[in-house]
Amino acid sequence: MTWLTAPVTVPLLCGAMLILTLMRVAVPFGQAMTGQAIGVIPLRFRERLRLQRTNIYLLGALLLLGTIGGWLRTPLNLIVILAIYVIVSIPVQYTLTTAGVARNRVVFRQWDEFRGLREDTGRIVLLGNDGMADFPLLLAPVQHAEVLRLLHSAGVENATGSFTASPKGTRGGRANVTRNTGRGRTA
Repeated sequence: MTWLTAPVTVPLLCGAMLILTLMRVAVPFGQAMTGQAIGVIPLRFRERLRLQRTNIYLLGALLLLGTIGGWLRTPLNLIVILAIYVIVSIPVQYTLTTAGVARNRVVFRQWDEFRGLREDTGRIVLLGNDGMADFPLLLAPVQHAEVLRLLHSAGVENATGSFTASPKGTRGGRANVTRNTGRGRTA
């Protein structure tokens, strides 16, 4: 029997997938952010689940197939499920600066990489220039309008070239967005 048999490879695959899931929100050496902070947008648990949705689905399918095939045992399944919960529980935030936008110092994109923005349900998508990927900002409904104002203050406009404040998220609660007032403290 070789080391590439399913009883060994499925747990290794689970470990590799957990590491990739973790690297979406935390890396040992973060990317440097430039510019002065304009605002910080923390993600709630629901938005962190949406951020990791594809990884969670793939790990769930792997656990299901591994259990049906007999390659994974219950203790390992529980360890993987607990690890997924711990990874999703790691705080995630978007930081808007005068130079660009960052997610947990894992990725930082300059404003000149974007040609505008598009509002979708539950998110604002920063549209990348030709050859650049879009950058979705996953938001709770109460954060939507405030983040649009912060993006406008950074000079990002919607895809049609005009800025429109959205009524989305203005109902039922206060946005949990920290804005830099320029006086050395956040309000």
